Amino acid sequence: IEGTLIPEGEKEIPRFTRTGLELAASMGVKLFFATTLPVREARRRCQKVWSLFVGGVFAGGAHVAYWEKQGQEKESREIFSPLDRQWIPVLREEARRRKARVLVYESQGIVYKVTLTRPVRRPWKEEELQELRQSHGGDQVRFWREGNCLQAAAFKATKANGVRTLCCLANIPVEETAAAGDSKEDQKMMKMCGYWQK
Repeated sequence: IEGTLIPEGEKEIPRFTRTGLELAASMGVKLFFATTLPVREARRRCQKVWSLFVGGVFAGGAHVAYWEKQGQEKESREIFSPLDRQWIPVLREEARRRKARVLVYESQGIVYKVTLTRPVRRPWKEEELQELRQSHGGDQVRFWREGNCLQAAAFKATKANGVRTLCCLANIPVEETAAAGDSKEDQKMMKMCGYWQK
């Protein structure tokens, strides 16, 4: 969402982009989000176009949601990739050491993402990310950075895996999808899809 639908430094989706999304939806194209934002924040940021979308990959792949219209009602299906609770005290300690604030994202009793956030003027450095991966990584937790936010989710919770899951829920072959993104985090997802652009 941020950087792709909403240009950096802007607060909302430009009119040109909204018009394109409206046209695609009117032609029967199913639109999905792929974002590191949690669903609530994505909805707040994209309020003007939210009704055009039928689901998405949220929290960097840790939450997949698909909503279908069944007559007048919307049926929603959600899948969360749990992050083992053992990581919360570890990440709280890392946050204390690195002077960061901890945000724990949880739904239905499942922790699915943890964010360590610092002031904008103190973005996370690649060296810090590598240090965390070496000391805590392995095959249980995945770390990535976005400016002043360091994200942690289950190792298999990626946007690419989220798109695969979403395609299964929506009964869409991956080869018939297209993806757009602007970050390193989007590259595997875009390459996996049948059509992609940088």
